[in-house]
Amino acid sequence: MNGMVIGIDFGTTQSKMALLDEFGRAKSIRNAEGDEITPTVVTFEDGETPIVGMEAYRQALSQPQYTLMDFKLKLGSDEILYPSKSGKKYTAIDLTALVLSKLKRDAEAALGGSVNAAVLTCPANFQDHQRQALLDAAQRAGLEVKRLVPEPSAAALAYGLQRGSDQTFFVSDLGGGTFDATVARIQNQNLEVLGTSGLPQVGGRNFDHATIQHLLKEFESKAGFRPDGKQDMAFMEDVRERAEQAKVALASREKTTVTLGARGKYASIELTRATFEKLTAPLVAQTVGTCNDLLTLVGLSWEKIDKLIFVGGGSKAVGVKEAMEKASGRRISQDIDPLRAVAYGAAIQGAIEAGGFVLDGRAIPAPKIQLSDVLAYAVGCMVDEPNLGFSNAVIVPRHSRIPSRQTRTFRLKDAAQVHAEIVLLQGNEGDPADQCLRLGQMELSDLPADASLPPRIEITLDFDKNGLCSASGKDTLSGKQNQMKIDYSKGVSRMHRS
Repeated sequence: MNGMVIGIDFGTTQSKMALLDEFGRAKSIRNAEGDEITPTVVTFEDGETPIVGMEAYRQALSQPQYTLMDFKLKLGSDEILYPSKSGKKYTAIDLTALVLSKLKRDAEAALGGSVNAAVLTCPANFQDHQRQALLDAAQRAGLEVKRLVPEPSAAALAYGLQRGSDQTFFVSDLGGGTFDATVARIQNQNLEVLGTSGLPQVGGRNFDHATIQHLLKEFESKAGFRPDGKQDMAFMEDVRERAEQAKVALASREKTTVTLGARGKYASIELTRATFEKLTAPLVAQTVGTCNDLLTLVGLSWEKIDKLIFVGGGSKAVGVKEAMEKASGRRISQDIDPLRAVAYGAAIQGAIEAGGFVLDGRAIPAPKIQLSDVLAYAVGCMVDEPNLGFSNAVIVPRHSRIPSRQTRTFRLKDAAQVHAEIVLLQGNEGDPADQCLRLGQMELSDLPADASLPPRIEITLDFDKNGLCSASGKDTLSGKQNQMKIDYSKGVSRMHRS
């Protein structure tokens, strides 16, 4: 193999790998168990030895206290998610690295050689520190990440390579833990993302949670007690698994029966499609509302959308597809596999990043399609406005092209001021600082005073192709300058200033 770059869809609940073949088609890479899907699950055998994937998923019922799921949503946090019996502490980065290490080993076994580079996907609304945490986890796993691609952009890339004609399309991605929406346009093999939005805390797991709460309530009414999350951990894990199964079953049936048992008591609970739709209606409304808001933001209407694409495991949930089709007035396209689209798009970008490569003596050409993505959020710095107080002054607007480099110049507040503190914020123009995400800060000291208060503090923000930010500040009068190095190991936080 020569310069190969695989695609990895690292999902909240499950992960997939893919690679382009000599015909330019994306193909799944099977794991060591022979499956295309690897559960994003880690369990610790006897509380100590980590096990990853399907085996970990199967042990969740017997030892839920040692099993970790959904840790992708904790990336960027230094929270200890699991302390082993020997005292080793695992964060989301550590657990993610374990999953990526298994994927790397499995890809090497399937392809018959070393795999050292990959294109990874992440939610479109993953923030700067979350993206960096994913890159750190990949590095620990021995993978060089050639590019981070937002999940809906990857799906758009997979669709665009198949359907190269000029058109504008809308991608909805309902994964296990997040919901993303993206508007994209393809013209002359150029795929341009026009805008993106999402719900970072809404995904298939939320649909499961709504079902679980209903099942627990019904079990309590039939059995006479409500199982405790700590005392009945195995029961709670069983409920979670059966809620997932019920969600899948209702996609093709009008009703299903769930049988649960705890402390010698059993109950059979009928769950209808109508009940499920009622339970999840608020979640469906949120996803549809996000899509409508995004179209307004990019200045389009559903009438201007040629194709509607729905991907992610959550796209199979009852009520979601129907609500999207009703809101848009068009049928969801069947031109792409909703469960593999993101991994396939990552594989396509991998071949592009590699410039083509050789696999088993066969030349894998680089696809001619090119992806142009955007920043999902606005970034600026904290200013003290007379009418607003401490607020955000945007330097790089939302939906700016990436890579991007933009500069904005500011005045000092007081004529006698000789010191400037520059605080980088993620948020919209004029947002109060305490409602923004604080990314870091830098200082310029011993500045010459100037009574005329001219624009002089020049702040430049650079976003690389992965959407990661670096910053520099310069006093144009004295020439003094500084650079911001964001220490993600300490995490980021909401900005508070007294």
